[in-house]
Amino acid sequence: MKFNENEKLSIYNGLASTAATNMVNSYIPLFAIGVLGATNQQIGLIVSLPSIIGMLALIPGTIWLNRVHSKKNFAVISTLLTRLLFSLILFVPFLGSPYAAWVLVILIALLNFPGALSGLSWQSMIGDLVPEKRRGEFFSSRNRYNTIAAMAVTFGTGVFLQQFDKDNAFPYQLLFHCCISVCNV
Repeated sequence: MKFNENEKLSIYNGLASTAATNMVNSYIPLFAIGVLGATNQQIGLIVSLPSIIGMLALIPGTIWLNRVHSKKNFAVISTLLTRLLFSLILFVPFLGSPYAAWVLVILIALLNFPGALSGLSWQSMIGDLVPEKRRGEFFSSRNRYNTIAAMAVTFGTGVFLQQFDKDNAFPYQLLFHCCISVCNV
């Protein structure tokens, strides 16, 4: 399949987003346990709140998206807000016990609201850019590339983290910083 410029940019964006997401999301519970000393309850919230908040965000998100003049601006603002909240995770280890793990839980919950809005607005915007007759083939190719990238990045991140002590915050902070940098490309 030959891709036009917008489709190529969407694939590159998807690869960067997938790399950043898989570099961090799978390892946040390990960070919470090993570095912050999170309890089982806190880990349960860290794992479940993103889905719950994401679903709840879709209701007002669809209403807001239908009222905005620019899907692009809506996507940019919601993505920026998500990245700003995510960047605060860098500082969580400095809070110390018992607050650090709860602050992480709250940040994870908060950042998933604009994150869900960002995803919703991006899907709507890209749906307008890719002609309907090409959407199935385009998204199939894009998802295939993203799946390969996700597997490679998750494996690489696991190997990287094994080089450090489990209670060392530095490798996680480095990953969070890389995630923020990659997502802002």
